[in-house]
Amino acid sequence: MIETTDHESHFVEAVGPALHLGAVGAPRSTWLGPAWAALCGIVASAAFTFDALGMLLAAFVFIVIDWAWPAIWTSSVRTDWLAPFAQWHETPAPSRALRLPYLQPGAPADRLIGWGSRAVTWSRSYFAPMAGSSAASLFVALSISLSLSAAIGWRALALTLAVLAISGIGAWWAMRAALDSDWLRSIVYGALPWWLGHAAFASLTVESALMGILFGLAYRALMESGERAPSPFGLIAPQVVAVVALFGGNQVTAAFVLVLAVVPQSALRTFLTEHAFARRAQAWLMLAMLTCAVAVA
Repeated sequence: MIETTDHESHFVEAVGPALHLGAVGAPRSTWLGPAWAALCGIVASAAFTFDALGMLLAAFVFIVIDWAWPAIWTSSVRTDWLAPFAQWHETPAPSRALRLPYLQPGAPADRLIGWGSRAVTWSRSYFAPMAGSSAASLFVALSISLSLSAAIGWRALALTLAVLAISGIGAWWAMRAALDSDWLRSIVYGALPWWLGHAAFASLTVESALMGILFGLAYRALMESGERAPSPFGLIAPQVVAVVALFGGNQVTAAFVLVLAVVPQSALRTFLTEHAFARRAQAWLMLAMLTCAVAVA
């Protein structure tokens, strides 16, 4: 279980609840996050087996979605990558440390050496203090994510590349608007982990992909922190769509169980706010996710 701090973002990031890697947001304890979404995806695949290969693939999946992907997202969107580059013109040209006797002053090679020396000075003075830690975390997380995803299969590798692209868009948006996108985050923390859990063991189906999207949206709504509980549109509406889809697919029992999970969430939001609501409503949302995963399996 993770405990979030009392500062930073208004959106709770469940960064690694299964790996105890911390989180960002309002004070809250939650098990709901990428790991649960991936577990539901594995259940929805109906192809997991309790053998050595199955357990190894599942371990790879949980490392990727519960540590590597959140680290890629957080390192990307919570770093002002433009700030070090804005200091480039403030970086003084260093005294020539390397002087080759056969180079003429002002020659292209001489200017290249001077630019390289200036780049080293800039990196040490500005880039490393401002973005060096994030860049190192991003490199390690991306390396592990790509390696494990390649071991899982091409679908997992494609999803990791999608996370990288979404994180890049999120970083651009954060630098442009000075805030990160909750909608993009819900994809990285909710929908894509479900998809990877399924795709690691079987081809992703339309029904399972839809459930991943719906509960990614519900996850976003539940993890929002504010003065009031999440709006019914953000939290309840995606689950109502799931109920309709289950009824349409003749999964009456699963639809009934999902309704029983939605009702307590609606009731709780009438008298609970902020993290108190999230702590108590998360169990019902987790039940709803698992119910849908079993139904589409």
